[in-house]
Amino acid sequence: MFDRLPSESEILVSLDVGKVTGAAVWIHTMPTDIIATEIPTRYDVRDFVKNIYESDYKLSIACENFVISERTIKTAQDHNALRLIGWLDLWCEEYKVPFTLRTAAAAKSFATNDKLKALDWYFPTKDGHANDAVRHALIEIRASYPEIFNTQLIPSIAKVIL
Repeated sequence: MFDRLPSESEILVSLDVGKVTGAAVWIHTMPTDIIATEIPTRYDVRDFVKNIYESDYKLSIACENFVISERTIKTAQDHNALRLIGWLDLWCEEYKVPFTLRTAAAAKSFATNDKLKALDWYFPTKDGHANDAVRHALIEIRASYPEIFNTQLIPSIAKVIL
């Protein structure tokens, strides 16, 4: 999958976990590109993450945190998000893969649709999970790769944020 990347490449996988999981993959040696999709089952998410890990590049994972609230207790009968976050947390600890959790609100307030569109990182899907994964990628890039964010991405989104 990643056999033609420079050996120093670092891969960021960002996930919007749930019954259907949004996934985005960003590679720091190709900073203006991102791919995003939706993955139908938690087992497919597991295989997706493991396959990228086996590529031998440095991997980090950014994930939406599922916050249990009064609203989610009533509406979220599917436990895939909690199961995936638990598995990712333990797996990342075991394999020493950096793992970051952020709220949906943090990602959505920073990585707006306008910013995604300005970067050409907007991937409309039925429920928006791919874009939500991209939002987590963008906020993680800003936090972990500030030099790339400031020099490669800010010029594209400058007119949106100014």
